[in-house]
Amino acid sequence: ATSPKLRCIDIQQRACENTKSLLEQNFPPEIVQNHIEILHASHAPMPSLPRESVGLICYNLGYLPGADKEAFQTQMMTTLFSLADAALLIRPGGLLSVMSYPGNGWEEHCQ
Repeated sequence: ATSPKLRCIDIQQRACENTKSLLEQNFPPEIVQNHIEILHASHAPMPSLPRESVGLICYNLGYLPGADKEAFQTQMMTTLFSLADAALLIRPGGLLSVMSYPGNGWEEHCQ
């Protein structure tokens, strides 16, 4: 059996670096090295994984505070494509969480 893994995906390099730093401060090195993968990438398309193999997918949409809001604003279409991918990856009984913030964009808010 494969060991559980946390995969973090962010298109913003600084967000990836911040996440890695926080994880290293709060978890033993063995956990960070063997069970956590941080991907500097877009959420669309999702990484290739077997169908129904994921227990939890969390989206935290928006942009990193202090970052260039225009360059990294969440795009509605890529989010919708990613959510469709995510729905195929979630195993029965798994969870999908989406956190969106007011001001991310009217189109995204309405979807």
